[in-house]
Amino acid sequence: MTLPEPLHKLLTAPGVRNATYREWSDGGVRCWFKLQRSRTENDLRELLRLLPVAAWFQFYDVEYPPLSDTGAFVQITRRADDEWSVAWSNYGWGSEHIAITFDDAVRYMHVCYETGRDGTMTKKKTASEFMVHQTTLEKLRPVCVDQETSGWTYLKKRLTKEF
Repeated sequence: MTLPEPLHKLLTAPGVRNATYREWSDGGVRCWFKLQRSRTENDLRELLRLLPVAAWFQFYDVEYPPLSDTGAFVQITRRADDEWSVAWSNYGWGSEHIAITFDDAVRYMHVCYETGRDGTMTKKKTASEFMVHQTTLEKLRPVCVDQETSGWTYLKKRLTKEF
């Protein structure tokens, strides 16, 4: 399988290592990779800009309030050139997708990247695991327009918390 050019650029970006990928059951492509230590918010901004339309990043937020297990997997989805959404899930449950600005998506990725999986800040930033999945626009879940959802409330709190 040949990796589509936009995903190739993403997986060969500075700081990306141990990248693997394969074709997925929905006809899309799924990629896994780690980031080198000490990536800045600007590094993550540049990486997120490389995400193609109809693709999403997945990473972990250790502080998401538990519905089953502690924390949640986060999906930041690029729906159009300047349209983004976020959703959370963890073993057996998933939230609605809510609209998010590009800047808030970058900030949220950075906050989660800076926080260790045990919920504490680490003096040495460890490599973070990420997954990217590219599919088609038709296969993306719709965005919830209700900004009073629990996800929206949590995101506002998480983005204003000082780390």
